Amino acid sequence: MKKENKLKRQYEIPFAILKDGVHLFDFQIDKTFFEYFDSFAFVSDGKCEVNVELDKKPTLLKLCITIKGSITTNCDRCTFDLNVDIESENSVVFKFGDLEMEETEEILVLHHHEHKLNLINILYEFIFFAIPPKLEHPIEDCNQEMIDKLNEYIITEKPEPDPRWDALRNLK
Repeated sequence: MKKENKLKRQYEIPFAILKDGVHLFDFQIDKTFFEYFDSFAFVSDGKCEVNVELDKKPTLLKLCITIKGSITTNCDRCTFDLNVDIESENSVVFKFGDLEMEETEEILVLHHHEHKLNLINILYEFIFFAIPPKLEHPIEDCNQEMIDKLNEYIITEKPEPDPRWDALRNLK
């Protein structure tokens, strides 16, 4: 528990002590970040640099978040380690208000009594949205033993069409 709190504090911005205007913050993400979210089965390692530009105004906080780095995950084809470059630019706005105010994807609500902003969950989401949907080595870099095993199970013949659909195919 103590370790988790320490990790969460690494990604906090104490905005209440800041003057209005633009402020820059840098954060580092590593393996412990992914372990915290139990995403260790999907991401076995990672190193990312996060740059946050916070524009503080009297009624809101506007954040521009840039994430650059790489993660290690499994290849979808051969299941061996694959390094994936991550690059993401996102923005989010925090409005000061009551917790009953409606939030959207881009606008989040901070209670008037809040004095610091924890970005750990937001950074996690932005990193995972930056991961490409298809995670594969070039075919020549995949583990050949696994590719050979998969090829044993490829079905090459087409199944016979279901005659129940023939009448529907003739409808126009």
